[in-house]
Amino acid sequence: ITITENVYSMPLSVLLLMISAYKFLEWRRTKLQKKTVDFPVPEISVSPQSHPCCNDNLTSFAFVGLDCEMVGTGRGGFISLLARCSIVTLKDDGKIHVVYDKIVQPTKKVTDYRTKYSGITKELLQGKTVSFEKCQSEVNEIFASYEGKQCVVVGHELQNDFDVLKIRYPSYLVRDTATYPRFMRTGRRSQKLRHLVYEHLGQRIQGSSDGHSSVEDAAAVLMLYRKFQAEWEKSLGYPLNKLEARKLHRFRET
Repeated sequence: ITITENVYSMPLSVLLLMISAYKFLEWRRTKLQKKTVDFPVPEISVSPQSHPCCNDNLTSFAFVGLDCEMVGTGRGGFISLLARCSIVTLKDDGKIHVVYDKIVQPTKKVTDYRTKYSGITKELLQGKTVSFEKCQSEVNEIFASYEGKQCVVVGHELQNDFDVLKIRYPSYLVRDTATYPRFMRTGRRSQKLRHLVYEHLGQRIQGSSDGHSSVEDAAAVLMLYRKFQAEWEKSLGYPLNKLEARKLHRFRET
């Protein structure tokens, strides 16, 4: 049931309270936007913690950041559809490199473009797009072998991205900044990505009035992971090192 369907039956005090809350949130959003600066996606200023688990020594894996933008379908637009998919990686020169970034044609009628958050518009989807099936296939190919390496996928609330991509991926190759204990609030509640980036990297993201950028968000999560990689992998028991050691052992036996 929507607010508009019940607004006339609400007590006046409740209605006034809702209007006040809405005005406050709009004021807060505007204030934050004025403070926001552009996020330097091409550059990276975060050094990894020194430890043999860092990706320079894990030659069997490629570390990539994933983020998807979604639009809505169905009544109220609550069902998510894939509309953009971005994958980035960190090159040896310390810069973010865009591996994949494509606008995807939704598989159903769009009832909410969610432009404020997704950056997706009707006009954008009328331009050059790829089919959902093609995007899904290309993403699977990248994850399976990027530059000859299997991908460790880093993201924020990654299950949402995997769901709209309709992809299943091994949990031991997933690093989610929404569920990493160090990044969670008391009571194991996840924080918003922009708050994590500001707190740990001193950067501001998601401040554009045109909506979020999946490239920007994918770069941000990869930078967060890179900064805390040693501590993160230690908390998991170094699964990637163990996998690499097994592969090396099997290779020597052949």
